[in-house]
Amino acid sequence: MTFDEIDNRIKKLIERHKKLYQICKNGKETPIIRKRMMSIAAEISWLLEEKRRLRSDIP
Repeated sequence: MTFDEIDNRIKKLIERHKKLYQICKNGKETPIIRKRMMSIAAEISWLLEEKRRLRSDIP
């Protein structure tokens, strides 16, 4: 993945997370929504780590 692809993916994931957060905030929190939010957070974390690795590979 390139830096731009990673950034775009992170932005899309943040938007999805915000939508799910609003659902939870409105009192409709379910275990499935919490699980999705956790998986989104994990993927964002992984993408940030991947971005750090790409930066360290550049001489």
